[in-house]
Amino acid sequence: MLVQLATTRMGLARLIDRRRVNEAPGVALDALILTAIGTMSLAAIGSNLAPIVILSAAAIAWSVLGVLVIAPRLFRVRWFENAIGDVGQSQGTIATGFMLIDMADPRKATGASESFGYKQLLFEPFVGGGFITAMAVPFTHYLGAP
Repeated sequence: MLVQLATTRMGLARLIDRRRVNEAPGVALDALILTAIGTMSLAAIGSNLAPIVILSAAAIAWSVLGVLVIAPRLFRVRWFENAIGDVGQSQGTIATGFMLIDMADPRKATGASESFGYKQLLFEPFVGGGFITAMAVPFTHYLGAP
């Protein structure tokens, strides 16, 4: 924002290629994913395959249960549009949640996108990479894996 403000005030905004600026986060995310995959130990995954499969199956079952059983009781109006964002978030990223909401409600007639966004203001500082997430490693170290 500061670079944009400065270049606009100096009359140099025409020198910045907006398309390239918008592509930078995508390139950074690709690099992050590649380095994360590159540092994975296939031996560790292979030796822990059963727990990984069990946890993955449990996570999928919980997501399906949440959408089909809990969401209709929790969201009285337009339950599917409101629940699908949480499914996307539970699969790994908030962006996936927003994408699924946009697919379920492309005209944004339900307010699900706004509600999901406001929920993130309270959720993220604690769980989504916040305090609870940060404490997971020390707790696991102190208490052990079981």
